[in-house]
Amino acid sequence: MNDTNRMVSVPNELLEQALDAAAAVGMQDVADELDRILTPTTAKSAKLIDVLPTVGVEGDQLVIRITTECLLHAVTCSPEWPVDYRGAPISIQNGTLLIQEIIHELQREDEQGTNHMHRLLDQAALDAINNGSEAVSYD
Repeated sequence: MNDTNRMVSVPNELLEQALDAAAAVGMQDVADELDRILTPTTAKSAKLIDVLPTVGVEGDQLVIRITTECLLHAVTCSPEWPVDYRGAPISIQNGTLLIQEIIHELQREDEQGTNHMHRLLDQAALDAINNGSEAVSYD
């Protein structure tokens, strides 16, 4: 029988005491792991929110933010992302290079001078109007 994956339940009070003891004797890696276990799930969820893409206005600029980690994960979840012979998504071997290539594609202009960013913003504006935008006059 393999006991390495067995789950046990330990009272929080005991974990807190172990955390204090580990920190007191300089076992920082153990203390960090116990702290991670004791961190409420709401705090973990807040960290996830920091990872998700955001769009906002800063001054007079529209700002789109996505972490590189989130971007690399998101592109491999696309239904159009290529798969290997087993049907699994192909793996990214050089994330930094792929991000540079994605940026290049976002900025690459076609024969009319438009790029993916132009089309993205055009479509978002049309979707807002089609969803009943109150910001425009329909007269």
